[in-house]
Amino acid sequence: MNARSTLLRVTAITALLTAACGGTATPASIASPTAAATTAAATTAAPTTAAPTVAAPSPTASATAAPPHAGVGSASAKLSESKLVATGSPVHVSFIGDEPSFGAGSYQELLNLVTLQPGGRTVSHKHGGVEWVIVVEGTIEVRTPGGTKATLTVGQTGKVPANTAVQAVNTGTGVAKFLAFFVTADGQPFQTNLDAVP
Repeated sequence: MNARSTLLRVTAITALLTAACGGTATPASIASPTAAATTAAATTAAPTTAAPTVAAPSPTASATAAPPHAGVGSASAKLSESKLVATGSPVHVSFIGDEPSFGAGSYQELLNLVTLQPGGRTVSHKHGGVEWVIVVEGTIEVRTPGGTKATLTVGQTGKVPANTAVQAVNTGTGVAKFLAFFVTADGQPFQTNLDAVP
């Protein structure tokens, strides 16, 4: 499967999930990959069932609040996972908006649906690969180092470069959901949790 086929597969998945999660927006623009002198092959694994990454505290839990870097009221469901083997250089991968280049090698592609309860937040963390985010319900604030904050609502997207500290917070009054698409080179850690707020 070439890079263009991979892009089309991800775009189709995104459109279906946006509609399924109650969103009405479609991506405004999708960059077209150039696959000159580049080939890619991918295999797709079946989606797995949802598993919370961080459970909301129970009402009987201690009155001590979780530290600000800890996840509260968040759950993540793996929607699809595939392996991309790129030969040649560069391979262009586009999700929404821009088109980063990846060198020859093996990569894992992963699409998650993350749910944040009102006031909930993901754990402070970083990923070994690039992460793209598209909000399908509610409002989230994506926090990165230096006090940088980006507020995203339904249909809006963002990109977090590899090895960048990040934390997503539900700043709205209802449940927030977003798609998180990752491309991570083999041998790189998928996620490293951090002990400080970005």
